[in-house]
Amino acid sequence: MNQELLEILRKEVKPALGCTGPIGVCFGAAQAYDAIGGEIKRIVAKIDWGMASKIDDVAFPGTEMLGVEMAIALGAVCGDPKAGLEVLHNVTPEGEQKARKVAELVEVHPMWERKDMNIYIDITIETDRGTGRSVTAERSDGLILKERNGEVIEQYEKDKGAQDAASPMLKYKVKDFYEFATTTPIEEFDLLLKAAELNTELANETITAIWGPASEPRFTTARTGI
Repeated sequence: MNQELLEILRKEVKPALGCTGPIGVCFGAAQAYDAIGGEIKRIVAKIDWGMASKIDDVAFPGTEMLGVEMAIALGAVCGDPKAGLEVLHNVTPEGEQKARKVAELVEVHPMWERKDMNIYIDITIETDRGTGRSVTAERSDGLILKERNGEVIEQYEKDKGAQDAASPMLKYKVKDFYEFATTTPIEEFDLLLKAAELNTELANETITAIWGPASEPRFTTARTGI
């Protein structure tokens, strides 16, 4: 039991460079571009309605621009697909300027018909080399499909998140969590201390400087933060 709960905890609490809404879109774009490379000609993004409706007014690292289109463009141009939710750690002023132009090539199609409230991001990037595609589901960094010119190059099982009816969390009761908390070696919870330190540091920075909450690394859960 303890080991499974530790694995769940490590999945749910991880560093994110910015708000996980737009960062999830950046991550998907970085994965799609990584699949093909080349000069971007067009980007088509199909995004769940919940994601599409709430990130136009949220900032993200590396630019003063807002909006889904810029998040996708910045992820495609500057994103590190291997960095997870810290995908934008390599943004440069030059890359940001290029992303502004690429943002004009982005088409966003909110999936209003979806009844599932969980994350779903399907991004296709057309370049002079062909087409790259990525599909992210359940989590902001939950890559389930990566294609190059229609050929699958990576594919994974959809992760069962906390909101999923099949989540392994649902089989546990309060007494199980109490036992987990009181019998697990304390050093296994160091990630929570680090999360508290980073969130406190971020909060203090927003008080003492004119910075938005997406300007510094922070620890968050997959969707809502700590």
